[in-house]
Amino acid sequence: MDAQRQLDLSRERRRQLFGTVTAALDAVASVKGRKSVLLFSEGFIQETDDQPFRELVAAARRNNASFYHMDMQRLRSGTAGENRQTIDISAPTRLANPEESAGAEVVAEETGGFALHNPNDLEAGLARIARESSSYYLLGYSPTNPKRDGKYRRLQVEVRRAGLEVRARRGY
Repeated sequence: MDAQRQLDLSRERRRQLFGTVTAALDAVASVKGRKSVLLFSEGFIQETDDQPFRELVAAARRNNASFYHMDMQRLRSGTAGENRQTIDISAPTRLANPEESAGAEVVAEETGGFALHNPNDLEAGLARIARESSSYYLLGYSPTNPKRDGKYRRLQVEVRRAGLEVRARRGY
């Protein structure tokens, strides 16, 4: 398969995925509270100026949804009890080739979620997602820039208490 055909196929798959998830998020818009979207995939490359990608992130923001990417390209096979490893899921790790799933990581980070790069201990990963989803604050503020020009505004949330981690949207 030539490179252009492969790229076109990848773009079409991403467009279909983003469109489906965007429609699903908009369908649950009336449900109150935070929503969690678990994306089990090998990830996808993020292309600059990708309109369906921007629409997906906008739908997540509109509907108070956070994405959690389970990176399936790092899934290891084996039988239970054989060569089992202890997996630390307390902090995401970086891929050797980050371009392979950078788009999925960006969606997760932009929406206040995270990417789990070693989903072999799915129970621990899901427990972490449940823990984070069950305790959150919804903050509001009045921007100092009164212009409603549709431009993207970066946000940074900090806390003073030691030992806390803030996971928040990057902007609006």
